[in-house]
Amino acid sequence: MYCLMSTALSVMEIKDAEVMDIFRLVAGILHLGNIQFVEDGNYSQIADKHCKLFYMLIKVAFQYLLSNILKILYSIVLHTLYM
Repeated sequence: MYCLMSTALSVMEIKDAEVMDIFRLVAGILHLGNIQFVEDGNYSQIADKHCKLFYMLIKVAFQYLLSNILKILYSIVLHTLYM
C-alpha cells in the first residue's frame, strides 16, 4: 500500500519532503486513537509525556501543511483575479 501511495504522489509531482509531511500527518491521526487522558481538576491532560511530544510534532507538521495549502489557494485566487 505504501508503494502505491508513494508512486501516486510522485506521479502528481509532489515533492519528497511534502510526501513525508503527508505520511507524518496520517500517522499522527492514526495514533490519536491510542492516546490516554487523565483528569486534572476540570480539565484533562494527556497521560503519557511521550504522546505530548508526538502531539507537538504533529501539530507543527499540520501547521506547515496548512500554511502551504493557504499559499497555493492565495496564488490561485490572485491568478484568477488578474487573468
